Amino acid sequence: MRRGRGFTLVELLVIISILSVLLSILAPTLNRSKELVRRAVCASHMKNTIHAALSYAGESREALPISQYLDSAGTEHWTYSFDIRKRWPGPPFQEPLGIGLCVSAGYLPSGELGSSMHCPSLNTTYVESKGGQAPTNWHSMNVDKPNWWAGLGCGWWNSTQAEGNYSRRLIAGYHYRSPSWWRTHGKKHLRSSNAPANSVIYSDVLDPRFGGQYGHKDGYNVTRIDGSGRYVGVTPVQVEAVAMANGSPNTDGYADATSDEKIMELFELYP
Repeated sequence: MRRGRGFTLVELLVIISILSVLLSILAPTLNRSKELVRRAVCASHMKNTIHAALSYAGESREALPISQYLDSAGTEHWTYSFDIRKRWPGPPFQEPLGIGLCVSAGYLPSGELGSSMHCPSLNTTYVESKGGQAPTNWHSMNVDKPNWWAGLGCGWWNSTQAEGNYSRRLIAGYHYRSPSWWRTHGKKHLRSSNAPANSVIYSDVLDPRFGGQYGHKDGYNVTRIDGSGRYVGVTPVQVEAVAMANGSPNTDGYADATSDEKIMELFELYP
């Protein structure tokens, strides 16, 4: 019986070369498709969060979750635009502020923070920098273990430990406008009634320290005060340029609130 002829080495090499070319052509398309899915998931997280914030406002005289307040002694208590628990001044550091108030009030389940506060396109791999000065990426919401300075992941929401920053800092992968609004509007809280309907109040993380590997590369998901969301084609380079033009590269709602507001206004130019 005559055996079937197999492939020669040359033929196999030709086939492998063709497959390699096809994969190189298809890979960008596949990666793009995956990113579009991640972007859609991110947008869904953001809309759900703002719908929770609007529900909170409905029970709080139209005030969206506050990120700062003055106590009876006139001391200002506040947090950054990406934190969901109080940063300053002093204990108790576990006090919810900002979007964290939606969690403490029951509008957002604490057990889902690892996903709802995390953009799936954001690379949050924790790597200690040389010399141990700071992590190269500080975002911690989906990292459920102590990080130097970055704090803890979402599993520590109910922690009562008081050990350095570890028990108090929970960093979300998104930017909440409340801190900068407070500082640029005469210390008035952001309300569903005192901002235009197209006001952007929530976006992908802006600060270069916490979004150093910017998730979507060519734009940002944003959510407006009416609960609608969209993707705007503003690049990280544009955002950084606005921030630097106003004195600080950090967009944390505190370092230079004016730049944060101008970035939100830039987003609002997109229909």
